[in-house]
Amino acid sequence: MVRNAGGGCEMTKFYMDGHILKFHGSLETDSLRQAILWSIEKFKVMAVHLDGGGDYVYNHGSGTCALCVYSENKSDGLVCCAKKCPIYQENENYFGCGKTPYDDFARNQTAHNARREAEFLRGFLSEVVE
Repeated sequence: MVRNAGGGCEMTKFYMDGHILKFHGSLETDSLRQAILWSIEKFKVMAVHLDGGGDYVYNHGSGTCALCVYSENKSDGLVCCAKKCPIYQENENYFGCGKTPYDDFARNQTAHNARREAEFLRGFLSEVVE
């Protein structure tokens, strides 16, 4: 739960259970915008955990990536490298999230690297037309 601008609480999609990243419900969506927002939230939750003294996060990679789930459901069934994934398109069809800030996060799980990936993902929101 997080406080919204009106002072009320909202349910967040992702949460930490010890060092394990988990999510409520399903990551399936027909909305690219929603998939990007959930992917941003994933990295924000991990950043907060790491800022709060957590030493690492077991995040299940593509299993907790809403963009991977969206792309798999919308393409030829390829996991995390589907034609519908904006990261895959941006990286000239390079596998997964390679060549993004996620590479740094995968090698060195810091709050800074998690926030860099969240900001990278935020850059795709302006390109979404639904």
